[in-house]
Amino acid sequence: MTIRRPSMQASNGDSHRHQFRLPVRLRTAAVAALVVAVAAGCGGGSGSGRRQPAAQMVTPPKPAPRSGPPPVLAVHFDKGKYPLLGSREADLSKAAEAFNAVLVSYGDQQLVEQARARGLKVYLGFDEHQEFAGGKDISADVRDLVRFASANRDQIAGIRVADRVNEGLTPAQTLGYLRATGGVLHQRLPDVPVIVDVSDWQLTCDLLGQNPCGKARSAAYRYQTNAGLLQIYHSGYVDGFMLADGLARDDTDCGGCTAQASDATAQTAAWKRARALFPHPFLLFARVAPLSFPQAHYPADAVQAALAVSVYETIPLQQGADGVDLWAWSRHFDGTVRTFLDKDGASNPLWQQFVTLATAMHAQARPS
Repeated sequence: MTIRRPSMQASNGDSHRHQFRLPVRLRTAAVAALVVAVAAGCGGGSGSGRRQPAAQMVTPPKPAPRSGPPPVLAVHFDKGKYPLLGSREADLSKAAEAFNAVLVSYGDQQLVEQARARGLKVYLGFDEHQEFAGGKDISADVRDLVRFASANRDQIAGIRVADRVNEGLTPAQTLGYLRATGGVLHQRLPDVPVIVDVSDWQLTCDLLGQNPCGKARSAAYRYQTNAGLLQIYHSGYVDGFMLADGLARDDTDCGGCTAQASDATAQTAAWKRARALFPHPFLLFARVAPLSFPQAHYPADAVQAALAVSVYETIPLQQGADGVDLWAWSRHFDGTVRTFLDKDGASNPLWQQFVTLATAMHAQARPS
């Protein structure tokens, strides 16, 4: 099954925020601080930007080890159809520098074995929620998933049963789908965590620099709310969320080159609230789409990369998230290729920040 792409709209209710200023790029003369300047341009690009608060100095929190096991740092690897470094094996070896888990499409035995040989945890991906809502009987496909997962029980860390399940479906359809997937998996594989990808724009709305809660949203996003997620949480069909919290984004796809200081403040509040709504042992992973980029080379500098990784990874982990879920390793999308490395496979400031985070949190993969 193809693993679908997390919404590049950060699931904030419809498309990204539009304002009248150019995208903002953060620059600083000091290594430890980030200066948010209203008039600065992001990577020399153009397009819609976001309103900034007054210029300010911000020092991103440094990643540090936590008590307990290392967090899950997962990357969408899908089927590995488009290897960036020449082969799936080479890609997995490189991914292990910055990640300790991969999300892969179920059904590929060799890929599971290749990932495990490099010390990467494996989460299986399955998604037929749109087909289910359209009337398809998915029971045969769920049985196939159960068979594959059962055969690899000692090799997998969990199963993600849908991508953006609360986008477009009614609550009744969502619960029906999760009953047909998570409910069955809990019966057949009771010790395997079942995860579902969801969005909730209420976690960030009305926070500094974010979208207003009263913003008009299309029907597809009406159930991406705290109440909607709590209904799923209380159903017992899943053990965790891959959660997008609706953090507002610029239209520019550039590896987080438009992340702002106000986003760090909003992320801190949103993830503190999310952890309170869904306490341990329920699993929470920050679902992140904006950090992959289509350009040939990472279009921002080391300072901006540090802010982007802090906003999208470090802060959720510091506020109690069990891990992060990053889209995507090497993915063809809308006529582009999205990666974290440069398209020639070279490192860049963003990748270096990924490695720094994984190293600091003792979360690099350990080859077997």
